[in-house]
Amino acid sequence: MYNMDNELKVIITGPTDFEDYELLKGVCNRLLEDRIREGYKITILSGHSKGADILGERYADECGFEKKLFEPKERHGSKANSIRNTKMISEANALIVFTKKDSQGIQRLIKHATDKHLIVREITEEQQSLLKNAYDSLN
Repeated sequence: MYNMDNELKVIITGPTDFEDYELLKGVCNRLLEDRIREGYKITILSGHSKGADILGERYADECGFEKKLFEPKERHGSKANSIRNTKMISEANALIVFTKKDSQGIQRLIKHATDKHLIVREITEEQQSLLKNAYDSLN
């Protein structure tokens, strides 16, 4: 049963070439487990881009979480992704982000989320590699 006073709206995102669903699932399970146990209503917010966004949507589906999609609007042209990200951040209270060193868009998203006082959990490339090796050694 959900505790409606406690709602967590989480953006799950990362690079468009991020393909490791098992890593994303493991990280998200670990980061969200206490909130789930405490009866929080979890909603996954997604920018609906390929890669980590789509995997976050899959995670929401598998866990039975609500999800809300924020697709960029073509009419906004080159600012479409930025406008979409601003809308997501205005609704969210947490961000789980898988990062790459060369992704300026992800770094801007992290800064914006931090400025808006969201809970931010960044999983760097180095952390991703360590976690993947740990998960692989268990199998």
